[in-house]
Amino acid sequence: MLVHHGPKSYEEARSEAAQHARLKMEEKIASGKAKAEQLLQHLETNMPHDILTPMRKTRFIPVGNGVELEVPGSEQLRLHGNLLSQFADKTKADLKYLRKLLSGEFEEAKKGKRARDEMRDGKWRYDLAAHILNEHGRNMLPPDRNNLIRTVGNQARAFLSDNYNPYDGTALLASFVETSQKLDLPPVPVESTCTDLRASLKMFLPVVFEPIPGEVLCFGVEWFNSDFGCGRYGVRATLWRLWCTNFAMMEEGLFEVHLGPKLTNDRLIQFSRKTMNLNTQARIEATKDIVKGLLSPARVGSVMDAVRRADEEKVSWVGAKAALSKYLHIDEMEEAERLFNSEDDMRVPRKQSLYKVSQLLGLFAGQTQDGDRKLDLERASGAVLMPLLQTAA
Repeated sequence: MLVHHGPKSYEEARSEAAQHARLKMEEKIASGKAKAEQLLQHLETNMPHDILTPMRKTRFIPVGNGVELEVPGSEQLRLHGNLLSQFADKTKADLKYLRKLLSGEFEEAKKGKRARDEMRDGKWRYDLAAHILNEHGRNMLPPDRNNLIRTVGNQARAFLSDNYNPYDGTALLASFVETSQKLDLPPVPVESTCTDLRASLKMFLPVVFEPIPGEVLCFGVEWFNSDFGCGRYGVRATLWRLWCTNFAMMEEGLFEVHLGPKLTNDRLIQFSRKTMNLNTQARIEATKDIVKGLLSPARVGSVMDAVRRADEEKVSWVGAKAALSKYLHIDEMEEAERLFNSEDDMRVPRKQSLYKVSQLLGLFAGQTQDGDRKLDLERASGAVLMPLLQTAA
C-alpha cells in the first residue's frame, strides 16, 4: 500500500508487514535512547585544542616508532593519518610513499641479519619521512602564513587553513535534539556513529510507512559534522528499512563547510573558550528550520513517492554494477551481484530496481566495521534516490 500523506498529519501503515516491522522498530528505539547522550559525551571528550602557527615554527621530528610534530607551546604530537593526508595534499607530497615509509611496506634490498635488523628498526624510514615533510612544508607553504593544527590529547588530527571556522559542534547538536523534541510528533534517537574524525546522530519518527507493499520504512533526520576537515556540517533526511535495518541518507537540507574569515590568535582564543558567536548562532537557527522542514508530513510524503518511483524503475545488473562499483570493493561486488539477482534474500528488496541498488549500498554500510566508510555508503545509498525525490517534490 502507498500511504498518502496530507499536509497536516502523518498516516501510519497498518498492514501485517507493518505490524511485524513495528516490533523491530520498537526494539531498536529501546536500545537507542542513550545515543544522543553518548554522542554528546564523545564530542566533549574529543573537543579539539587549536594551535595557530606558521610553517616556519613547525617541525616534523623522527622518533623511535614513527614521526611526530613539534609546534610552539606544545609537547611533540603524534600524527593522525588525517593530518598526514591533509598536509600532503597542501604541500603536494607523495602521500602513498609517505605511508609506506611510516608503515615499513618495503622489500628487503639486501640479505643477511644486519640488513634485516636495519629494516626492522625503521630509523632510516622515519628520518626520510620527516625530511620529506619538512622540505615540502618549507617550500610549498608560505612560511609566515598561519596554519590551524587541531589536536586531541597528544595527537595532531588535522592540518587546516586559517580560513577554517571552528564553531561549536556540541551547541549545534544540542539545538538539533532540542528542536526535534518540540515537534508535534518528536523523533527518537536510533543510532549514533562516532569516529576520530566524524560524528552523526540519526533520529526517526516513531511511526512506520509502507510506500511499497511489504516494504516498511521509517523516516527521520541525521545530524552530521566533522571538526577535523573531513566533511561538512549539516542535517539531512534519512530512511530506515526495517527488514534489515538498512539506512539511506538523503542529501538534502543544510550543508555548510567550516569556512570563515581568516583566524587570528585573538579570534582563536575566543573560540577555545567556547564563546557563542554570531556564526554559530546563525547555524543553530538554520538547523532548527531544516529539522522542521524535513520532518513535515508533506516532505515525508514526497520521499515515500520517490521510493515508489525508484521501485518501479527497472535496472539491469550492468546498470547496477556501474553505480555500485563506485563505492564497493571487488569482493563486495561479487556478493552484490548475487544479492541483486536473488528474489529470496530478505536483506534487500526482491525486484531488480533502482530502489534495490540503493538498499544494496545501505546493506554493505551496515556490514562494514569502518565508521567513516559506513557514513559514506549510507550517503551513497540516499544519493541514488535523490534525482527521483527532486522530480517528486
